[in-house]
Amino acid sequence: MAEDTQGTDSQEGAGDGQDGTGTDGAQGQEQQAQDQERGGAQHLTGDDAGKDGGEKKPAGNWRDNIQDEKLRGHAERFTTPEDLVKSHLDLRTKLSSAIFIPGKDADEKDIQAFRKAIGVPEKPEGYEFKMPEGKEAGENDKAFQEAARQAFHKLGIPAPAAAGLNAWWNEMTSAMQAAQVEADKQYAAQTEAALKKEWGDDYDRNHALANKALESFFEKEGKEAFQTLELKDGRLLGDHPEVVKAFAKIGREMVNFGPDPALATNEQTTIQEKFNDLQKRKMDARNAGKTDEAERLDAEQAKLYERLHGTAPIIGTEGRAA
Repeated sequence: MAEDTQGTDSQEGAGDGQDGTGTDGAQGQEQQAQDQERGGAQHLTGDDAGKDGGEKKPAGNWRDNIQDEKLRGHAERFTTPEDLVKSHLDLRTKLSSAIFIPGKDADEKDIQAFRKAIGVPEKPEGYEFKMPEGKEAGENDKAFQEAARQAFHKLGIPAPAAAGLNAWWNEMTSAMQAAQVEADKQYAAQTEAALKKEWGDDYDRNHALANKALESFFEKEGKEAFQTLELKDGRLLGDHPEVVKAFAKIGREMVNFGPDPALATNEQTTIQEKFNDLQKRKMDARNAGKTDEAERLDAEQAKLYERLHGTAPIIGTEGRAA
């Protein structure tokens, strides 16, 4: 009997426990389901919320989980976390190929890496320079190029930039030289016009005297060097009217001490032949008693003698020279 009583009590106690436990468990499960539903809704996008045909629910603000205020403000620029991650990946991709300028505290390794990255040659000899078309480098050009190499390398100028500067320099100097040549031509023409106006019919003769005098002072190379000396205004010395007149004067003075330098060799021969013919005719006239004829021929002969031996009067800017 005792055993039966204890069995009954145990069954009743067990029944009471099951009733209590069943009620509390059901309430806990319902509460958990509600919490999961509310929490899950905060992370669902509109598409996810409507996958089962239910009404789409608005997404929660994912930025609220960012504690740093500055970072949270930056996150406002992006619509979704995926946009933020994508932007970060794009930035990393760009930075992987970026060239950074070394700071003032950068070490030599970083500086050399930067110079290499932008195209600076390892040595000054890495720069190549070209001359303008049709012109070869002279000693002065080579010295200038070497100085440019040293300066470019010290300044860290990339080789492509140096090549661009070289091309620009060639274009500029070629244009300047062409302009100078044209200016020299105009100046020479102005000098010629001024001297022709001043000398009149004596221009050709005086110009020839000037050239002969110049040649008497200089050999061919020296003459060219003298004539192409540049004055302060960039004009050539040989084209200056005062220089031309000075050498013409020297040429006129030289006439008094020798044959006319303005006469070519064949012209001197012709004059000498005429002089000899006049000499014969003059003697014949005198022998025939034709005094007037002999004096006339003597005057003509004297003129030829003056031209051959430098006593002929030369007309120039200074008048006749006795």
